[in-house]
Amino acid sequence: MFKSKSVEDLIEDIIFLHHDFLRETLPVLSRQFDRVATVYGSRHPELLEGRVVFDELARELKEEVESEEDFLFPCIRRWDVSSSSEAKASLERMTERVNFSHRRVQRNLVTLRRLLNDYAVPEGVCETYKAVLQGLTDVESDTRQHQYIETLVLFPKILQKG
Repeated sequence: MFKSKSVEDLIEDIIFLHHDFLRETLPVLSRQFDRVATVYGSRHPELLEGRVVFDELARELKEEVESEEDFLFPCIRRWDVSSSSEAKASLERMTERVNFSHRRVQRNLVTLRRLLNDYAVPEGVCETYKAVLQGLTDVESDTRQHQYIETLVLFPKILQKG
């Protein structure tokens, strides 16, 4: 499905599906996580550590979105087969940085899932607690698809052009 799309269509999908999802979801999830950690932190101390990991994850995702939209995607859009070898090397370095960022994000996603018992809902918790666990599941799923599109479809497609 993704492999047949043009570079421009892939970029648009990433921005309007994945980046917009993160921009909408992360602030809401952050507020909910704060409430849940405050209310349940003494009974579920894993929430307190999970909150710290989530803050780091949200910061990394926000930085990644900004970096891609401000630097990487404009560079890709300007990329042309006739571009210089320096331009290709610069683009390769940018994609390597994004892939490094992807690995950090994945480590935080794995840590959150482990800390929060695979997002299993504990007995006797409120709907906000359940919403946090579902929100984390949704962020993880969306992020994995987003990273798949970039790492295994978009980046190879642009780098093979040169």
